[in-house]
Amino acid sequence: MANDNLAEKDIYTVYELRGVTYIPHYTEPSHYVGPGFGSLNYTIYYAATLLAAGAVPRQEYLLKRARESANKKMRAYERAKA
Repeated sequence: MANDNLAEKDIYTVYELRGVTYIPHYTEPSHYVGPGFGSLNYTIYYAATLLAAGAVPRQEYLLKRARESANKKMRAYERAKA
């Protein structure tokens, strides 16, 4: 198994709805995607949509997203609280 301890990670808000975890899209931080996105599934969700459906937000360490705001050096969980 590959060791990913050297990969750069940050804390992001993910949403869990009926046992499925939705994570932020890699290049569009306001979009959330589910399992199989890009090959089996092309549905994009917004946080408000997931919350309205009853999703529960939680914090998880994920690989850093491709587009991080250069002007705003805040972590994802700080942006979510702002």
